[in-house]
Amino acid sequence: MDNTIDRKDYNEAEFKKLLVNFLKTKPQGATQLDMVVGTGLSKDWVDLAVRSLLDDYPAHLETNEKHELVYVFDFESREEQLTPKMMLQKAFKLAWKGFTFFFKVWIVLMLFTYLLFYVLVLAFAVAIITRNGDILGEVLGKILKALRDVFSMLMKGREGDILSDDGYIHQVFSYVFGATRQKTDDLKLEKQLLRFISQNQGKIVVAEIVKLTGWSVRQAQEEAAQLLANYHGDATVTEEGVIVYTFADFDPTVLGTNDEQEVKNPLIASTPHQAVLPIWKRPIPHRPMNDNDKETNNNIMYVNAFNWIMSLVAPFLILFLVSDGENIDTLPDVFYVWTTMIPFAFSFLFWLIPFMRRQAMKSENRRIDAQNEENQLLRVIFNQVDQKIYRDKEVKQLQTALVPVGKQPVHSNLGKLLDKKAIELDAESRSDEKGMYYDFEQLNTDLKVAERLRTR
Repeated sequence: MDNTIDRKDYNEAEFKKLLVNFLKTKPQGATQLDMVVGTGLSKDWVDLAVRSLLDDYPAHLETNEKHELVYVFDFESREEQLTPKMMLQKAFKLAWKGFTFFFKVWIVLMLFTYLLFYVLVLAFAVAIITRNGDILGEVLGKILKALRDVFSMLMKGREGDILSDDGYIHQVFSYVFGATRQKTDDLKLEKQLLRFISQNQGKIVVAEIVKLTGWSVRQAQEEAAQLLANYHGDATVTEEGVIVYTFADFDPTVLGTNDEQEVKNPLIASTPHQAVLPIWKRPIPHRPMNDNDKETNNNIMYVNAFNWIMSLVAPFLILFLVSDGENIDTLPDVFYVWTTMIPFAFSFLFWLIPFMRRQAMKSENRRIDAQNEENQLLRVIFNQVDQKIYRDKEVKQLQTALVPVGKQPVHSNLGKLLDKKAIELDAESRSDEKGMYYDFEQLNTDLKVAERLRTR
């Protein structure tokens, strides 16, 4: 029998598989020592494999009664993300995006084609009624020139670029289908957290993550674990049981000047000296109806209104022009379809879509107001985090604390909102002779420990 221990090279895929199989038997989490014992891997190999797992699966760190770090992974949520249903939804979104693009092009073509058609019909009718051929030629010349200018402007923006973001085609798109979705910076929140870390000696605690993001304690723990994996951080536990996430690469006392730090860490390069504000000082703005100013929207609305009215008037003018009041019944039914039914239905949809979007936009902005109210509630909590927050007393004052004077909060029951936030922030519910109150002891301890470590 060979009584020696085999020497192995580091195999990330194999070791990660061993760890996943072991950790699935430990839903409450495991320390690195538990992983070493449970898998037979060395401490260094476990450390490397765990960091790699943090990139693959949601996780958060906790502490046990011995103040040891416990890694808790959520394998089920990642498995759910890979289901065929999610892939089908992505394919549907892509197909819908293509359909809406071609639909927008059709909308613009219909709007201005009928505008041209109805203006010409109206000009001919005016000229014939006045029995003045010279007037007809003069009117047609001016109309055609004006229409040529209009279509030229449709194809170019103010700077002359084809299909530019300030062009008339874009304005019509925006009027019907709403404001352009700004390209989101997927790393924006990450940059803010890293900038805060760099401004605070490379350290951060869960309470500060909550303060900056508005997340629950659980989500803040998961994101902190992800930061450890992405930016080679370390986690230590203080005597109070507080987990401190430390990133040496973002510590200016280690790197030297802020300029050196800016070069080494491009994620925090922009405005490195600007303090990161808490979430309640960064309110979410309302979404606008579209990208246009009021005058542009009015002009587009008038064009559609003109087409809508002319869809009812034009058939009679055309009949008058082609028959002079005789043989009216000889025109085919398709004549009425193309001159009345289709443009009338189109103009109705052109009005209906923005109208329906306006209702949806009100709902979305109401949700934004609700989120801003929750963030303002965090301000109230963090301002009193070292005190007892009595529920009944606080609810009476929350309305003026969360919304401007004279306005009503979106949340009809501020007491329930406070209860919800207390659960998210792991507050303890207690009572005394003054009534029931919330004790945010863990948040308070986190903040005190962070302040103490940075003042050494």
